[in-house]
Amino acid sequence: MVRTLSLTAGDAEAVASDISITRDEPYVVEVVDKPDVEMTLTIAALPGDDPLVEIPGVGSFGVLPTLVQSLTEGKTYKYNIWQDDVPMLLFSGDLEIRNSIAPSGADFSTIFLNGVGDGSIQSVIHLTQSQYDALAAPDPATLYIVTEV
Repeated sequence: MVRTLSLTAGDAEAVASDISITRDEPYVVEVVDKPDVEMTLTIAALPGDDPLVEIPGVGSFGVLPTLVQSLTEGKTYKYNIWQDDVPMLLFSGDLEIRNSIAPSGADFSTIFLNGVGDGSIQSVIHLTQSQYDALAAPDPATLYIVTEV
């Protein structure tokens, strides 16, 4: 799922609007009242600095994780959205890169206890110690969780 932030520019002076994104999530920033207009999103450390990131778009911008990878999580940057043909500043404000702990693609068969996750465990049973001791023979396809009551 891609999160979408919709902004409305109007024809007056630049609109101040802050944006918060999670670094590892794709976002779309959409300017709803200018769907066919070529624009550029610029991101800098401070106002007046050279852009660290420039993203072109027509009516919207795809802010992909790879495009903001060089920006520091937890830090707030300054952004502008420029209409290219005039040029005209449409939006400006703070752009916060929120901290995230993205999934790493771990191989769960290597991190679960006793093979849970690799298909060798077919069931999980919770027993008291006396119930476990009363079993004739433990089933190798069952993970037994034993507690004292």
